[in-house]
Amino acid sequence: MAVGALNNHVITHQNQQYTLSTTEYIISFQTTSEIPAGGKIIFTFPDKRIWKDSSSTMVVTTGTSFGTTVTGVTATYDGTNTWLTQVELASECTSICAVSSFSFKISGGIKNPDYVEPLTGNFVTYTTDSSGAIVNRDIKPNSDVTPILPTPMVSTIVRNIDTLSTATNLTVSFTTINPFPSGGKIIFKMPTDQIDIATSVTCFKGDLSSSLTCTSVTSGSYYLVTIDEWCSVASAPCAAATSLSFIIQGVKNPALLAANVAATSWEVLTATALSYSIDGTVTGLKPTPTLQGVAITLSTVAVNNPTVYKETTVLFNFIPNSNLPSNALIDIGFPTEFAFVPTTQT
Repeated sequence: MAVGALNNHVITHQNQQYTLSTTEYIISFQTTSEIPAGGKIIFTFPDKRIWKDSSSTMVVTTGTSFGTTVTGVTATYDGTNTWLTQVELASECTSICAVSSFSFKISGGIKNPDYVEPLTGNFVTYTTDSSGAIVNRDIKPNSDVTPILPTPMVSTIVRNIDTLSTATNLTVSFTTINPFPSGGKIIFKMPTDQIDIATSVTCFKGDLSSSLTCTSVTSGSYYLVTIDEWCSVASAPCAAATSLSFIIQGVKNPALLAANVAATSWEVLTATALSYSIDGTVTGLKPTPTLQGVAITLSTVAVNNPTVYKETTVLFNFIPNSNLPSNALIDIGFPTEFAFVPTTQT
């Protein structure tokens, strides 16, 4: 016999999406075949998606506003007792459960993992009869469920020179939220429309006490700088809530002031040795101060006819010291009372 479908199967990862945060999952569905008496409702999860939280007890609720606590709940974990792999509800259908809509909230006893690892795998919800034969089933890939994100942290980027097309240093400062493990990395993303690589980059701790091994590559619309040795000296993790800073040399400011209003955010991330992110600033991050234009080289300003009350022309010759885009505007200012109101302008 064919397995019945679960329709309108929705999995909501709510409350908190961030690393190491306690979280909740709501799973709702509609059966197309009744669940026989003694049948079970079973949820399985992608590997390494949901971390066991021993500091609290798992509770499964259902009903209006999830006001009814479900009994007969069995949670199964992986061989290391770290990851939740399955939740089984054995007491919902002691008598026949007719075809209907169901919704359950899993809370307590679970949290998000301590880093963001690319995951595959599936969320599978199915119902069984009393013998364990599957009655209804549906599969949702991990990519259909809202992702786990690095915990937001506050970061700043300061450039020591704010002039267009000029070499600058960038000082990046941030305070970690979660522990930063031994051998961990810092990943720094610079939008290619807001900075240029002047030479190969070099990296230093913020107090210049030591250099840092770092690499830079172009990845899509970013220059990606990876500092891979920050915590390699200590065997224990760098503590949470630690203030860190580093300096990037070998970059220069872009040639256009449009970089000041470019939409793409810079990014600062802490990560594991395998580059899985932990904490991060990924939105609204820009260097300060804002970029300033370069003074032009003015070679000639000449008045054609210096006689009073006579029509004249003024000649300007100048050399721009930054690139001018095709739609550039040239703004020329005159001193107060320099000339009478012109009859024509060209």
